[in-house]
Order: sequence, then C-alpha cells, then structure tokens
Amino acid sequence: TFATLMLTRLFTRMQLRSEAGLIDFVEVGGGFGSVPRLLTAARKTLRQVGFDVRSYSLFDLPSIINLQRWYLKKTLTTDVEIRDWHSAAPHHDVLGKERGNWGREASERGGAAGRLWPEVSGTSMDELRPLRVDLVDPDHRDLFAHLFGAAHAAEAAEWPPKRPARVL
Repeated sequence: TFATLMLTRLFTRMQLRSEAGLIDFVEVGGGFGSVPRLLTAARKTLRQVGFDVRSYSLFDLPSIINLQRWYLKKTLTTDVEIRDWHSAAPHHDVLGKERGNWGREASERGGAAGRLWPEVSGTSMDELRPLRVDLVDPDHRDLFAHLFGAAHAAEAAEWPPKRPARVL
C-alpha cells in the first residue's frame, strides 16, 4: 500500500541521517487507521534498528474516529493502548477543575499533562510498551495540543535533548 511505501521511505531516510530513537507520530485525517496497525506490527523490527515508535496521534472527525476505534480494536489487541478523546476523553479524570495543574511548569512537577504522558519523565527503549494511539476530534484538538506540548516540553529542555522525532 501507499502507507507501507511512505513508512519505508521515512525510516530509511531517518536511518541514513542517523536520526534513530524515539518517535511520536501525528496524523491529520488518518483514514481508517491502517498506519498505526502497520507500525504496531513492525515495532519489534524497528526497535532492532534503533527506532522506538512510542505514540501515534490521529486528528479526525468523530464519525471517522468511530471507524478508526472499531478497526484498531478488531485488528490489534494488547499491542496498542487506544485513548479516545472523542467519546471517553481520558483527560476528564486527570485534569479535574484545577487549571493550575495545566501548563509546562505543572507538567514538570508531575501535573496533569505529565500524568497523561508519563513516559516523558523517563522514556526508555528497554521495555516494549503498547503503542499509545490518541484519537482526537476537533472539539478536543486544542486541549490535546496544549497538554501534549506541555508534557513534552521537559524533554526538549534537557541537555543533550532526548526529544523524540515528531512525524507529521
């Protein structure tokens, strides 16, 4: 498929440029969810050559998110953790009503954003965790982007930076 070709070209180019390491994928208009399925199937092989795909975020319309959720649950089992921001927003339990828990400083102190993305406080390629797939609808897009950025800002602030590659 076209997705297989593009992923092959992407990883080959990154390997030639010595850009292996952590990778977070972001896709706008993700179709039925085939790319996260392909990445999940290839994760062990990718890790052998130095790539750790740790998350996949899909931004799409609610009707397509329903299809993606159904497809991923039918084709993947324990190898994927689906967080559906459309119908069962995972941030509801974490954020609460205190907006003081939001933002970069709060994330660095283990605030709300840090609790949504706990791997940023000590990401390791030692263990293979399930691939986290975030299904984000337009109503939660801005909130997701804010929390994602706040949680991952600490990675970029370290020296040498351990910030993962972000593929859009």
